[in-house]
Amino acid sequence: MYEKHARAIAVVALALLPLAAAADAPSAATPLKIERLTPVQLTSMRGSTVLILQTGRTVSLQTLRVEHAARLARFANAGVLAQQLRGKMSASSAPGYVMVPMKLDPHGAADYQAFCGTVVASGCLYFPGPTGYFSHLPGQDQNLLFDYDPLITDPGVCKSQGGIIQTNNSPAGCAYGYPYTYTSNFNPGPVKPGQQIGSFIRTTQTCAPPVTVNVDHKGAIVMQGNFAASNFNVVTPSTLTCVVRVSVPPLS
Repeated sequence: MYEKHARAIAVVALALLPLAAAADAPSAATPLKIERLTPVQLTSMRGSTVLILQTGRTVSLQTLRVEHAARLARFANAGVLAQQLRGKMSASSAPGYVMVPMKLDPHGAADYQAFCGTVVASGCLYFPGPTGYFSHLPGQDQNLLFDYDPLITDPGVCKSQGGIIQTNNSPAGCAYGYPYTYTSNFNPGPVKPGQQIGSFIRTTQTCAPPVTVNVDHKGAIVMQGNFAASNFNVVTPSTLTCVVRVSVPPLS
């Protein structure tokens, strides 16, 4: 039932995309600063209302509503996406081998947690799209890129989705964090005579460009988003994921 509900949300979001595009067309109306509106107005005003967000982005209320619906769909579908990818990846383990575990960022959004926590990985990056507008958040970990939803004003709802409520904004909104890089060190296993360090580790990976992963056989995993992340409103063309599995031989 939960998956059917998620698919229904996604269908609605896709159906509304043409309306969002039309709503974002040049309008004779003067854009309104979002901080001048109440949560009730954000719910009740016409979708053609053009707003200026506190990041400087100019966008129609209809587009924000479409992105909000798509965001709810991705929260529900992230675990399913991980299971699909998990089934396509070849196993990197062998008898006696142990897969290097990944440490999830506890401050990541709910869909990051669901995807990277389900896919079974030694390293994982996840950037939702195509409606992500990422930016850094002052006072937060600069390795986290935040996707902001001004339509989520309830602190409890925001927290349940792994977000940070922006009470300094008016109206409050919810910011969802996604790690931009991931690094990890591991023991590459014993060195046998005549062999280099890490000669026997096994790796398998799948990454959507421009996201990359580099596995140093001496014992390091380095993952990068590789898209511009220093300015506001950085958009990814689609959901970008990168998953790597590293398995090492017995240490004794």
